Amino acid sequence: MEDKMDKIDKIEGYVRHVSDRNDIVYINQLSELQRLLIKEERYEEADKIGKIIKDEEIKLGIR
Repeated sequence: MEDKMDKIDKIEGYVRHVSDRNDIVYINQLSELQRLLIKEERYEEADKIGKIIKDEEIKLGIR
């Protein structure tokens, strides 16, 4: 029974790790989009992306 619980704990940890990595990739993609919008002087859209980034960081406890 303990082996099953250890496996479940390991799987749960792995899933959490992958989920965290996906969140980080998503934020990085949003940041890159924001940089491109600023470069193109599309400041209103860049500001909207900035707000999304901030919300995501708050959800993750980064901010």
